[in-house]
Amino acid sequence: MYSRRRAKWYHILLIGMFFFVILMPGIDMLVGIDRTPVAGTTAPFPEYRGGLRGLASLPGQFKWYFSDNFGFRPFFIQLHGLYKAHFWKASGSGKVLLGKEGWLYYRDEQTLDDYRNLYPFDEKSLGTWVDMLAARQRFCDARGIDYVFSISPNKPGIYPEYLPDGWAPLARPKRLDQLQAAVARRLPSVHMVDVRPALLAARKDHLIYYETDTHWNQLGAFVGYREIMAALAQRYSDLDVPSLEDITIETEPSDGGDLARMMGLKFVTDEPLVTPVFPQARQVIREKDGTPLDVAVKDILKGEEGLVTLCEEGEIESAVVIHDSFGQALIPLLARHFKRATFVWSNSFEPELVEKEKPAVVIQQLVERRLVNWEPEPEFEAPAKPTN
Repeated sequence: MYSRRRAKWYHILLIGMFFFVILMPGIDMLVGIDRTPVAGTTAPFPEYRGGLRGLASLPGQFKWYFSDNFGFRPFFIQLHGLYKAHFWKASGSGKVLLGKEGWLYYRDEQTLDDYRNLYPFDEKSLGTWVDMLAARQRFCDARGIDYVFSISPNKPGIYPEYLPDGWAPLARPKRLDQLQAAVARRLPSVHMVDVRPALLAARKDHLIYYETDTHWNQLGAFVGYREIMAALAQRYSDLDVPSLEDITIETEPSDGGDLARMMGLKFVTDEPLVTPVFPQARQVIREKDGTPLDVAVKDILKGEEGLVTLCEEGEIESAVVIHDSFGQALIPLLARHFKRATFVWSNSFEPELVEKEKPAVVIQQLVERRLVNWEPEPEFEAPAKPTN
């Protein structure tokens, strides 16, 4: 009798907990404890505006209302991510691959296809990339501008040992190797900087990519920055670029990176945040408001596309730096060498911006996965001549 009564209460409690969890989002939508705003606002309750058109708009309004106001969404996403990772040893996101020892890898945008050499360049597609770089070099040469191009390696190529078993690359040409060799052979005047050897050397003693993020960390960016500046040093011999041994490395705890966020585990994952401290500081400020630009925290420059910096101690007069998300960490490092630098987020060359700024240097950084998931398009309508 006792065991039957205990089982009854257990079932009642289990059913009650089930209904409580199911009702949590709806309850929160009424009382507003933990809503999930999109872009800082929440969609209002649907409103019937009359007529058939107003009636037809109601489903869409309800969709956005529930999407914006769904209660306890971060809690449920985090719970789902923890459940998948700890009980099933699987990722809670189709865009993230769960690696060994807590390492996460980006599996979207053909990143892992590129690492595994599934799609080497054919002659036509390789020629398209070479022609693109040749056109950029001609454009810059005609204006007396130094052009430097660099590919930021995908994380699997620098830290392959933490990938799950079965993800080894095939014995086929790697796209980055193909492009590097083609440029060296056909375009010897193009400064295409290969940062991989320096990164592989630095990783022996330092962590240079985030474990839970797609990108290199600030120290990996420092290594890439040094290689880019070494290319410029062939023209500008007075550049003061410290080595890894010259800087101080500060480390502090931080939340997980973008891959942990995709899995819903950003705030339950620790990620060390490293910051290189230069032996001699230079004041770099934003042109728009004079505020200092510091190497302080991850994603400090998120959303600052079109940033213009000033540095009185910069050795080079001006630069345009065209970059993607990997270039965010490069910005405060590169900015200290230019009296004025304009940074823009783009895969393409942006000839109109270069014409407007008339810089001494153009630096272009591109993540390696773009070699497989992005096709260059004509950037110049005609063989452009410099404007007066």
